Amino acid sequence: MQVREASIKDSREILEWRNDILVREMAFDSSIISQETHDSWLAMSLNSEHRKLFIGILNDGKIGICRFDITSKDNCAEISINMNPVFRGKGLSVQFMIMAIKNFRVKSNMNIIARVKGINLASQKVFKNAGFITKEILTDEILFFLPREKLTFAEVTSEHTGILYEFLEDRKHNISHKDLPEYEDHKSFVENHPYLHWCIIFYKEPIGAFYIQKDNSISININNPKIDIVNEILLLIKKNFKPMNAIPSSVPPYFFLNIASSNVEFIKILEQLELQAVQVSYRLT
Repeated sequence: MQVREASIKDSREILEWRNDILVREMAFDSSIISQETHDSWLAMSLNSEHRKLFIGILNDGKIGICRFDITSKDNCAEISINMNPVFRGKGLSVQFMIMAIKNFRVKSNMNIIARVKGINLASQKVFKNAGFITKEILTDEILFFLPREKLTFAEVTSEHTGILYEFLEDRKHNISHKDLPEYEDHKSFVENHPYLHWCIIFYKEPIGAFYIQKDNSISININNPKIDIVNEILLLIKKNFKPMNAIPSSVPPYFFLNIASSNVEFIKILEQLELQAVQVSYRLT
Protein backbone atom coordinates (compact mmCIF):
# COMPACT_ATOMS: atom_id res chain seq x y z
CA MET A 1 0.00 0.00 0.00
CA GLN A 2 1.10 3.57 -0.73
CA VAL A 3 -0.22 6.92 0.41
CA ARG A 4 0.04 10.19 -1.50
CA GLU A 5 -1.50 13.64 -1.28
CA ALA A 6 -4.78 14.06 -3.12
CA SER A 7 -5.01 16.04 -6.36
CA ILE A 8 -7.76 17.49 -8.51
CA LYS A 9 -7.53 14.34 -10.66
CA ASP A 10 -9.06 12.38 -7.76
CA SER A 11 -12.22 14.50 -7.80
CA ARG A 12 -14.59 12.01 -9.46
CA GLU A 13 -13.70 9.10 -7.17
CA ILE A 14 -13.80 11.19 -3.98
CA LEU A 15 -17.31 12.40 -4.85
CA GLU A 16 -18.50 8.87 -5.68
CA TRP A 17 -17.23 7.59 -2.32
CA ARG A 18 -18.79 10.54 -0.48
CA ASN A 19 -22.24 10.02 -2.05
CA ASP A 20 -22.26 6.26 -1.40
CA ILE A 21 -25.46 5.39 0.46
CA LEU A 22 -23.75 3.64 3.40
CA VAL A 23 -21.29 6.52 3.81
CA ARG A 24 -24.14 9.03 3.95
CA GLU A 25 -25.97 6.92 6.55
CA MET A 26 -22.94 7.00 8.83
CA ALA A 27 -21.95 10.62 8.12
CA PHE A 28 -22.99 13.62 10.24
CA ASP A 29 -24.09 15.26 6.98
CA SER A 30 -26.14 12.74 5.01
CA SER A 31 -27.04 15.01 2.08
CA ILE A 32 -26.04 14.20 -1.50
CA ILE A 33 -23.29 16.52 -2.71
CA SER A 34 -23.48 17.95 -6.23
CA GLN A 35 -20.55 17.89 -8.63
CA GLU A 36 -20.34 21.69 -8.62
CA THR A 37 -20.31 21.92 -4.83
CA HIS A 38 -17.76 19.12 -4.58
CA ASP A 39 -15.40 20.63 -7.17
CA SER A 40 -15.46 23.96 -5.34
CA TRP A 41 -14.80 22.25 -1.98
CA LEU A 42 -11.92 20.15 -3.34
CA ALA A 43 -10.21 23.10 -5.04
CA MET A 44 -10.42 25.09 -1.81
CA SER A 45 -9.20 22.13 0.27
CA LEU A 46 -6.15 21.48 -1.91
CA ASN A 47 -5.09 25.12 -1.55
CA SER A 48 -5.71 25.33 2.19
CA GLU A 49 -2.95 25.27 4.81
CA HIS A 50 -5.50 23.97 7.31
CA ARG A 51 -6.62 20.85 5.46
CA LYS A 52 -4.69 17.86 4.16
CA LEU A 53 -6.10 15.07 1.99
CA PHE A 54 -4.37 11.75 1.38
CA ILE A 55 -5.27 8.99 -1.08
CA GLY A 56 -4.48 5.32 -0.45
CA ILE A 57 -3.22 3.27 -3.40
CA LEU A 58 -3.11 -0.50 -3.72
CA ASN A 59 -2.06 -2.17 -6.98
CA ASP A 60 -2.86 1.06 -8.89
CA GLY A 61 -6.34 1.13 -7.36
CA LYS A 62 -7.53 4.01 -5.15
CA ILE A 63 -8.74 2.53 -1.87
CA GLY A 64 -9.96 5.66 -0.09
CA ILE A 65 -9.32 9.13 1.25
CA CYS A 66 -8.08 10.30 4.65
CA ARG A 67 -8.71 13.92 5.61
CA PHE A 68 -7.13 16.12 8.29
CA ASP A 69 -8.68 19.43 9.33
CA ILE A 70 -6.23 21.54 11.36
CA THR A 71 -7.49 23.90 14.05
CA SER A 72 -4.99 26.64 14.86
CA LYS A 73 -6.66 27.35 18.20
CA ASP A 74 -5.50 24.22 20.05
CA ASN A 75 -2.91 22.86 17.61
CA CYS A 76 -5.05 19.81 16.85
CA ALA A 77 -6.27 18.03 13.74
CA GLU A 78 -9.58 16.25 13.19
CA ILE A 79 -9.29 13.11 11.07
CA SER A 80 -11.90 11.38 8.93
CA ILE A 81 -11.56 8.44 6.59
CA ASN A 82 -13.73 7.24 3.71
CA MET A 83 -13.03 4.01 1.89
CA ASN A 84 -13.76 3.17 -1.72
CA PRO A 85 -16.77 0.79 -1.45
CA VAL A 86 -14.91 -1.72 -3.65
CA PHE A 87 -12.23 -2.09 -0.95
CA ARG A 88 -14.59 -1.94 2.02
CA GLY A 89 -14.45 -4.90 4.42
CA LYS A 90 -11.02 -6.10 3.27
CA GLY A 91 -9.16 -5.06 6.42
CA LEU A 92 -7.34 -2.16 4.75
CA SER A 93 -8.76 0.76 6.74
CA VAL A 94 -6.43 0.53 9.74
CA GLN A 95 -3.25 0.24 7.67
CA PHE A 96 -4.35 3.10 5.42
CA MET A 97 -5.16 5.33 8.39
CA ILE A 98 -1.85 4.62 10.14
CA MET A 99 0.11 5.38 6.96
CA ALA A 100 -1.88 8.57 6.34
CA ILE A 101 -1.23 9.74 9.91
CA LYS A 102 2.49 9.04 9.47
CA ASN A 103 2.54 11.11 6.27
CA PHE A 104 0.57 13.93 7.90
CA ARG A 105 2.84 14.03 10.95
CA VAL A 106 5.98 14.40 8.87
CA LYS A 107 5.10 18.10 8.73
CA SER A 108 2.48 18.45 11.46
CA ASN A 109 3.19 16.70 14.75
CA MET A 110 -0.02 17.39 16.64
CA ASN A 111 -2.83 15.75 18.56
CA ILE A 112 -5.47 14.07 16.39
CA ILE A 113 -9.15 13.68 17.22
CA ALA A 114 -11.99 11.84 15.50
CA ARG A 115 -15.76 12.04 15.73
CA VAL A 116 -17.75 8.87 15.04
CA LYS A 117 -21.47 8.23 15.20
CA GLY A 118 -22.51 5.98 18.06
CA ILE A 119 -24.13 3.53 15.61
CA ASN A 120 -21.01 3.32 13.44
CA LEU A 121 -19.45 0.30 15.13
CA ALA A 122 -17.17 -0.50 12.18
CA SER A 123 -15.47 2.91 12.26
CA GLN A 124 -15.15 2.78 16.05
CA LYS A 125 -13.26 -0.51 15.70
CA VAL A 126 -10.96 0.99 13.04
CA PHE A 127 -9.97 3.92 15.24
CA LYS A 128 -9.36 1.71 18.26
CA ASN A 129 -7.21 -0.67 16.20
CA ALA A 130 -5.24 2.32 14.87
CA GLY A 131 -4.25 3.28 18.43
CA PHE A 132 -6.88 5.91 19.24
CA ILE A 133 -8.31 6.06 22.76
CA THR A 134 -11.90 6.90 23.65
CA LYS A 135 -11.94 10.48 24.91
CA GLU A 136 -15.65 11.13 25.39
CA ILE A 137 -18.95 9.32 24.81
CA LEU A 138 -21.78 11.67 23.92
CA THR A 139 -25.45 11.05 23.15
CA ASP A 140 -25.04 10.28 19.45
CA GLU A 141 -21.28 10.31 18.88
CA ILE A 142 -17.97 9.14 20.30
CA LEU A 143 -14.81 11.25 20.39
CA PHE A 144 -11.49 9.47 19.85
CA PHE A 145 -8.05 10.86 20.61
CA LEU A 146 -4.52 10.11 19.40
CA PRO A 147 -1.84 12.11 21.28
CA ARG A 148 0.98 13.72 19.35
CA GLU A 149 4.29 11.89 19.10
CA LYS A 150 6.92 13.10 21.50
CA LEU A 151 10.39 14.13 20.42
CA THR A 152 13.45 12.55 22.01
CA PHE A 153 17.16 13.19 21.66
CA ALA A 154 20.48 11.42 22.18
CA GLU A 155 24.04 12.70 22.59
CA VAL A 156 26.06 12.41 19.38
CA THR A 157 28.59 9.56 19.14
CA SER A 158 30.76 8.34 16.28
CA GLU A 159 27.92 5.98 15.35
CA HIS A 160 25.90 9.01 14.24
CA THR A 161 28.54 10.14 11.71
CA GLY A 162 26.57 8.96 8.66
CA ILE A 163 23.29 10.45 9.87
CA LEU A 164 24.92 13.81 10.58
CA TYR A 165 26.49 13.84 7.13
CA GLU A 166 23.08 13.26 5.55
CA PHE A 167 21.78 16.24 7.53
CA LEU A 168 24.64 18.33 6.12
CA GLU A 169 23.84 17.21 2.58
CA ASP A 170 20.19 18.16 3.01
CA ARG A 171 20.81 21.43 4.85
CA LYS A 172 19.42 24.42 2.97
CA HIS A 173 20.87 27.24 5.09
CA ASN A 174 24.46 27.70 6.29
CA ILE A 175 26.32 30.18 8.47
CA SER A 176 29.91 28.96 8.88
CA HIS A 177 30.49 27.37 5.48
CA LYS A 178 28.94 26.95 2.05
CA ASP A 179 30.78 23.90 0.73
CA LEU A 180 30.00 20.38 1.95
CA PRO A 181 33.06 18.96 3.77
CA GLU A 182 34.66 15.71 2.66
CA TYR A 183 33.27 12.72 4.52
CA GLU A 184 36.61 11.87 6.18
CA ASP A 185 36.97 15.45 7.42
CA HIS A 186 33.42 15.28 8.74
CA LYS A 187 34.18 11.96 10.44
CA SER A 188 37.17 13.46 12.25
CA PHE A 189 35.08 16.46 13.25
CA VAL A 190 32.42 14.21 14.82
CA GLU A 191 35.03 12.11 16.64
CA ASN A 192 36.55 15.29 18.14
CA HIS A 193 33.08 16.34 19.39
CA PRO A 194 33.86 20.10 19.46
CA TYR A 195 30.64 21.21 21.18
CA LEU A 196 29.60 21.33 24.81
CA HIS A 197 26.47 19.34 23.93
CA TRP A 198 25.64 17.80 20.55
CA CYS A 199 22.43 15.84 20.10
CA ILE A 200 20.45 13.97 17.46
CA ILE A 201 16.73 14.78 17.45
CA PHE A 202 14.37 11.83 17.02
CA TYR A 203 10.73 11.75 16.04
CA LYS A 204 10.55 7.96 15.68
CA GLU A 205 13.39 8.46 13.20
CA PRO A 206 16.26 11.01 13.21
CA ILE A 207 14.91 14.35 11.94
CA GLY A 208 17.76 16.70 12.76
CA ALA A 209 20.34 17.78 15.31
CA PHE A 210 21.23 20.61 17.65
CA TYR A 211 24.38 21.65 19.44
CA ILE A 212 25.16 23.96 22.35
CA GLN A 213 28.49 25.77 22.64
CA LYS A 214 30.31 27.13 25.70
CA ASP A 215 29.15 30.65 24.89
CA ASN A 216 25.52 29.43 25.37
CA SER A 217 24.80 29.64 21.64
CA ILE A 218 22.52 27.01 20.12
CA SER A 219 22.29 25.84 16.52
CA ILE A 220 19.36 23.72 15.31
CA ASN A 221 19.42 21.87 12.00
CA ILE A 222 16.09 20.49 10.79
CA ASN A 223 14.59 20.73 7.34
CA ASN A 224 10.98 21.84 6.87
CA PRO A 225 10.64 23.21 10.45
CA LYS A 226 7.17 23.45 11.96
CA ILE A 227 6.22 25.59 14.93
CA ASP A 228 5.17 22.66 17.14
CA ILE A 229 8.41 20.75 16.43
CA VAL A 230 10.63 23.79 17.04
CA ASN A 231 8.74 24.64 20.23
CA GLU A 232 9.22 21.11 21.58
CA ILE A 233 12.94 21.16 20.74
CA LEU A 234 13.35 24.42 22.65
CA LEU A 235 11.41 23.01 25.61
CA LEU A 236 13.63 19.90 25.60
CA ILE A 237 16.73 22.08 25.68
CA LYS A 238 15.41 24.26 28.51
CA LYS A 239 14.39 21.21 30.52
CA ASN A 240 17.60 19.21 30.10
CA PHE A 241 20.40 21.79 29.89
CA LYS A 242 21.47 24.85 31.87
CA PRO A 243 23.33 27.85 30.45
CA MET A 244 26.99 28.23 31.34
CA ASN A 245 27.81 30.86 33.93
CA ALA A 246 27.81 34.35 32.47
CA ILE A 247 31.05 36.11 31.63
CA PRO A 248 30.72 39.86 31.00
CA SER A 249 31.15 40.81 27.33
CA SER A 250 31.73 37.14 26.46
CA VAL A 251 29.00 34.75 27.61
CA PRO A 252 25.42 35.90 28.26
CA PRO A 253 23.44 34.37 31.15
CA TYR A 254 20.96 32.79 28.76
CA PHE A 255 20.81 30.48 25.76
CA PHE A 256 20.53 32.14 22.35
CA LEU A 257 20.06 30.77 18.84
CA ASN A 258 22.18 31.41 15.78
CA ILE A 259 20.05 31.40 12.64
CA ALA A 260 21.13 31.92 9.03
CA SER A 261 19.59 35.13 7.69
CA SER A 262 18.35 33.16 4.67
CA ASN A 263 16.31 30.85 6.91
CA VAL A 264 13.22 33.05 6.80
CA GLU A 265 10.86 30.18 7.66
CA PHE A 266 12.70 29.40 10.90
CA ILE A 267 12.95 33.07 11.86
CA LYS A 268 9.21 33.47 11.37
CA ILE A 269 8.58 30.51 13.69
CA LEU A 270 10.80 32.02 16.40
CA GLU A 271 8.88 35.29 16.08
CA GLN A 272 5.59 33.41 16.42
CA LEU A 273 6.98 31.78 19.57
CA GLU A 274 7.74 35.33 20.78
CA LEU A 275 11.48 34.83 21.20
CA GLN A 276 13.30 38.13 21.52
CA ALA A 277 15.85 39.07 18.86
CA VAL A 278 19.06 40.21 20.58
CA GLN A 279 21.64 40.61 17.81
CA VAL A 280 22.15 40.88 14.07
CA SER A 281 25.53 39.71 12.71
CA TYR A 282 27.23 40.80 9.47
CA ARG A 283 30.18 39.19 7.75
CA LEU A 284 33.02 41.32 6.39
CA THR A 285 34.09 40.17 2.92
